[in-house]
Amino acid sequence: MDYINYVKQYPLSMGGMGGTIGGFNFHSGSAEVTAFRGNRGIISLKTYSSTKYNNIDYYNLSTPSNAIDFGDLTVARGYGGSVAGGGGPTSSRGVFGAGSGPSGGTNIMDYITIGSTGNATDFGDLNYASNGLGGSCSNGIRGIFSHGYGNPSGYAAAGKIDYITISTTGNATSFGSIKSSGYWYTGSANASDLGRGVFACGSPGAQTAYYIQISTEANATNAGSLMQERMNCAAASDGTRGTWWGNQDNGAIDYVTLDSLGNSTDFGDMATAVQYSAGTANDTRGTANGGDNDDGYKSQIQHVTIQTTGNATNFGSLTNITRCSQGHSGD
Repeated sequence: MDYINYVKQYPLSMGGMGGTIGGFNFHSGSAEVTAFRGNRGIISLKTYSSTKYNNIDYYNLSTPSNAIDFGDLTVARGYGGSVAGGGGPTSSRGVFGAGSGPSGGTNIMDYITIGSTGNATDFGDLNYASNGLGGSCSNGIRGIFSHGYGNPSGYAAAGKIDYITISTTGNATSFGSIKSSGYWYTGSANASDLGRGVFACGSPGAQTAYYIQISTEANATNAGSLMQERMNCAAASDGTRGTWWGNQDNGAIDYVTLDSLGNSTDFGDMATAVQYSAGTANDTRGTANGGDNDDGYKSQIQHVTIQTTGNATNFGSLTNITRCSQGHSGD
């Protein structure tokens, strides 16, 4: 949901009104979010084969270009999650959590200040050490981490949801569950401007989507289905529309309108069909970063304009080939 995401201006609230006017986002009186997307895309948790890296890359989502080194995480890992937020008119903090490290799953969270560069700082701990996170998203205030299979917690972690307050460091709190049988490994999530988080694309190969209201602790509810069974895919949202990208060597992109739910619709195809890529977005553009297919690991960044449909095109390159990364954005 993943993750993911920002609003360029502070959302103004006007009862009964929706849509975008003059570059400002107006929400109905039920809006519950602050800024949670931005023009700086952050890609982290890079892994190559069995080697884990702690690198963080960044780039400007508004201008196609190559990524630049940002700094390092506190622990090398893959299959983790990341969220952005912090409150106020900007999304200033990014938080990374869970994932498979050199010694198995980790419950460690760390954070960065998105507008600067430098190494991450310890944030606190999640309730489970997850080898494969089941997706993450944010409403700009709360960050949501859905656990996958955990080591050493095993299937006890699968499908459990934790939350944090992004602006305040500390350990996570239990939120609920996605489903009793678990929703594990590389699921992905999107968040809407009205505070809904939607999870899809889990393992074993999953077609059903689930949603939560991020401000209210509860178990997730069925939200419809993707067009096909997917696992190991990226997710990117502009706050209205959520997109899911690829599955193994299948490069199809699906989308849903996050606040009306229902089954997904075909969007187009990836420029290069990959699995295990990382998604991020600003208010306009969604990207998928890295990934792999039968030809090997990739450093490619590919992008779409989320409110249109069509095939993705090349955006630039990450600083290294990567899979099992995670992304978010902010200012």
